[in-house]
Amino acid sequence: MCVMDKKAAKLQEKMKSAKSIAEIAKMEGAIQDSIQHITFGSPAYIMKLGAQENAVSGAASALAEGKFVSGIRGNAGVYALQAIKKNTTAETFDEKAEMQRSAMQNASFVSY
Repeated sequence: MCVMDKKAAKLQEKMKSAKSIAEIAKMEGAIQDSIQHITFGSPAYIMKLGAQENAVSGAASALAEGKFVSGIRGNAGVYALQAIKKNTTAETFDEKAEMQRSAMQNASFVSY
């Protein structure tokens, strides 16, 4: 287990008892940000960290409006979410298009 994994596990453990975003915001080193327009088409962008987080997009999609979840491990941090408002579209999941999008995204990462 690398240092980042150990830090993330410690943060996840601290977050377990939290029942709201307000409690998480009081934690040492916590950064609070609002995200709008989370979709499956692109990862959530955390502006204050300059990071794109697929884990946040996935967790947000499963979160009911008004509900809270914490301990979501991403690439740049451990996150807590509260769904303020959810809008859904009639768009359906297209596995083939999603696989193509993922392949293109992975190819761009490899080129760095």
